Amino acid sequence: MSAEIGLIGFCDTCRTAKGTEELDDRRRAQLRTLYKSAIENGESVLLYASGDGAHVVFEGAVFMAEATDTDAGRYEKELADMNIRLSVFADFGTRATPETVSHLLQSGICHTDGEICRAGNGQSLSQAFGKYRAYLGFAREEVEALAKACRKSGQVLGAISVDNRNNQMLATCDMEITFDSIRYHTERVSDAVWENMPEDGREDSRRASQITRRGADLLINRFQGSAGGLRGFRLALYYARSFYRNLADMLTCLVASQFLRLSLTLLLIPFGINGLSAPALLFSGLILDFLAVLVFAFSKSPDALLKQQSGIPASLYHPLYYARNHFICAGIAVCGVVACAVVGNFALHDTTGGIHGYVFASLLLLQACVTVLSLLARKAGNKQQKPPVNPMLRLYLCTSLLAIPAAWLIPFVQKAFGCSLPHPILLALLPVGPLLYLVSATILRRAHARRKGERAES
Repeated sequence: MSAEIGLIGFCDTCRTAKGTEELDDRRRAQLRTLYKSAIENGESVLLYASGDGAHVVFEGAVFMAEATDTDAGRYEKELADMNIRLSVFADFGTRATPETVSHLLQSGICHTDGEICRAGNGQSLSQAFGKYRAYLGFAREEVEALAKACRKSGQVLGAISVDNRNNQMLATCDMEITFDSIRYHTERVSDAVWENMPEDGREDSRRASQITRRGADLLINRFQGSAGGLRGFRLALYYARSFYRNLADMLTCLVASQFLRLSLTLLLIPFGINGLSAPALLFSGLILDFLAVLVFAFSKSPDALLKQQSGIPASLYHPLYYARNHFICAGIAVCGVVACAVVGNFALHDTTGGIHGYVFASLLLLQACVTVLSLLARKAGNKQQKPPVNPMLRLYLCTSLLAIPAAWLIPFVQKAFGCSLPHPILLALLPVGPLLYLVSATILRRAHARRKGERAES
């Protein structure tokens, strides 16, 4: 439900970050003061509450101000620079009614009839998307498929529905603006409904269209508050994008590191070479993996990310950083390390400690490659962006690089890890694993770029 300031008096509780709390006199006074201040500033206020009548919960308020077309266009261009589209969908699977078209034009959501795309004009929704402001009469399945395609490509789709019965479709979008409290706004489906609508209902419907337009302006132009206009919205997108990117890259890194340890241990057994000792595996699996988690937890991406595609991070689809390709590259590198270890064992007759020292050093270097490449995934698609500066990454790399000579030269570490200084030829072969990893990753990336170019040409 939505009403004017009198709604505050009907509510006995309010929704906060901690849950549902009592709406006492102090909070009521604060809300009334905030409401009056907004009205004096020329803003429109929507108060929202939910409940069954006996117990009403105050949900929140939306403050909106009129925006000129010039301002809306300027901010909409900024959103377009961030690959965010704001579109209107209505009359799903039915004939686009003249009343819907009229309201789109009268409310200012669309300025000309040419900004409205109707189903049945010879274009599919995927072909027409991006060329128009509003899309009428398309099947719900088409719109849902479009929303999923936008998400998969990393694009944010902001939908303003003029038919609130389609909340399920809007749920597939990243942003939505709906006003469920306005009854006649949700019932504008056919000519019959419009003709039978009472006069006061017509006024409510016009008001609904105005609010829908103001909702669009709110999305484009009116993110006011301590964050400061559109900057606050952009920061929200940035932090959400950064969180999911860090999480995805961190999980990929940890799983790939575990794959390295397991495959190195298992592949050496058929050649009569025992795997690394338990302390060496624990150091690699606990200490370094814990530091890798800290690397991603403290990772800060530059503001240039704000201009990249949002939604699901592009790095998840980039072959150099995608988990499947991590395993391909790691598998190739592990085969190279095992081959060198076999040569050291049978041709060079190195000691078991020397073989273990070589395998341990190769494992740590490969883990460092996985971590660094996963962290640099955010650089994909932005050639002007500098690699992120991360003090935890320095700690991780220093720990890895210092652990290698310690396992070779310090007596008590040698005894614990079962390692010793490898044969000089094995020392010379130490870069084999990381080089195989990097070369195979580069080949996969170029192959993907070539396939992408061929698809674009076709």
